[in-house]
Amino acid sequence: MANNEHNLERLIVERMAKAPGGHGTLKRLAQELGAGRDERRALEEALARLTERGELMETRGGHYVLTSAGSGFAAGRMQMHREGYGFLTPDRALNGVDGDVYI
Repeated sequence: MANNEHNLERLIVERMAKAPGGHGTLKRLAQELGAGRDERRALEEALARLTERGELMETRGGHYVLTSAGSGFAAGRMQMHREGYGFLTPDRALNGVDGDVYI
């Protein structure tokens, strides 16, 4: 089962990497991967695992973006200051960015 989960996650990442800006939706991925009613739950679980690990980010219900696609999204830890600014410590190195991101 774990091997099937890994294969499904790999397929999702490959499909999203080919999409413009690394964007995709649950509905589109289900269509492209030929996921029927029974496989849709496995697809949703794979998307949740990828999101949990920071490989994908859910921008709104059923809409995802691949964080490695350089699409302006990054997963990480936020530290806010009472003066209204903060810093994002990314989970992964960002292209062209050294250290934390000032927000």
